[in-house]
Amino acid sequence: MSNGAKAVYLCPLCNGISKAGSQGMAVCSTCGHRYEVSRPTVGHGHPAPREHQLVRRATRTSVERDFALKRRAVNGSEFAKIEAPEQPKVATETPDDEGEAPPKKRRRKLKKRKSTLLRDLGIAGASALALSVAIGLYLNLKSHFSAKGVQGVAIEDKLEGMERAFYLEEYQRVRTVLRSFLATQADSGRGLYVLNTGRVPGILGAYYAQHTGQRLVKDLLPRPQFWNLVHAEEPPFVEIVWRDELANEYEAVTLKTEDGWLLDWEHFVRYSTPDWTFFRSQLGREKEGEFRLYAEEFVETDDEDRMIRVRFYPPTLDEKMREVEVSPVIEVPLDSDEGITLRNLFSDDESVQEDGGSLLATRDPEGLRRVRVVLAWESVNRGGEREMVLKEILAPHWRSDYARFRRQGENNSNQTDQ
Repeated sequence: MSNGAKAVYLCPLCNGISKAGSQGMAVCSTCGHRYEVSRPTVGHGHPAPREHQLVRRATRTSVERDFALKRRAVNGSEFAKIEAPEQPKVATETPDDEGEAPPKKRRRKLKKRKSTLLRDLGIAGASALALSVAIGLYLNLKSHFSAKGVQGVAIEDKLEGMERAFYLEEYQRVRTVLRSFLATQADSGRGLYVLNTGRVPGILGAYYAQHTGQRLVKDLLPRPQFWNLVHAEEPPFVEIVWRDELANEYEAVTLKTEDGWLLDWEHFVRYSTPDWTFFRSQLGREKEGEFRLYAEEFVETDDEDRMIRVRFYPPTLDEKMREVEVSPVIEVPLDSDEGITLRNLFSDDESVQEDGGSLLATRDPEGLRRVRVVLAWESVNRGGEREMVLKEILAPHWRSDYARFRRQGENNSNQTDQ
């Protein structure tokens, strides 16, 4: 634009084109508004005031206006024709190059993701809780029905002839004896229900004085888990296993005497003269004692070696406790009485006697045999080192020596005379 061109202004009210007037005034050709101008906007190389600029840059919410004025001679007019403006462009926020959402949207997305995560965790937690409840209910029902003696419901139906008649006639009497024994707290009262093998009255009180932490006893369930009449031995006896309302299990042997049914107490508590835990660890004063234990052949017997090697375990079905309190390996000559007995014991894989014999051993862990033995700690050198030795095998079971049995009435008379 030449220096002789007149300045052109935009009206501040309607944006109409205004001609410069005299005395620094301009008149809008559209609305007739007069306003003062201090500087030219176009034509003299000076910037126009902000409110009079031809081009307004868009803000985030404004509409761009881009009027291009070109000076051309149109029918002698000294002003340029105003070209039609381009379509307005609405400025909007756009994601950056990486495609990330604006901060506010990003925060909303993070919040949404967080709520979604919490919802998923809540669903997962609820599912886990429901699963644990279902498993607990299943185990509880399983224990309940197992404890209710489902396996023993049809015991009488498995027996035939005289054995079935014997069970139906005597079972409730046998159950009453054990229930009464378990419910009695006084030693004198307990003695009324146990088989007197001669030493029982003297050891019964001492045993319960040492074993004060007895498990809580509930009433026995109506039917037994296991029942076996052993009539192949003298005197005959009954092997029986009960459970109570807490699923505690009781294995017992009872004998029918002139005084009624009596409990083999030494078998019932797995009685040992010294405590096995103290004896095994050499913590007690006793260096020899009688024990009811499980025996295991340590290695397969080698005839050329002429020795059989065994280990002894406490009489419990708890595998961890057995492993903790296992004895050292004991070597026994094969040609000794104990060696011959052990070899015969371990060769009987089924651990089952002839028809009418004991069947309690069928409930034992595989490879273990019930024995009643005498063990001792003996010195092996002058330095005082000791080793455990097998002195005698009293019986291949845990029952008492019934040959020493004395009738309750006879025993009571003897105690009165004294």
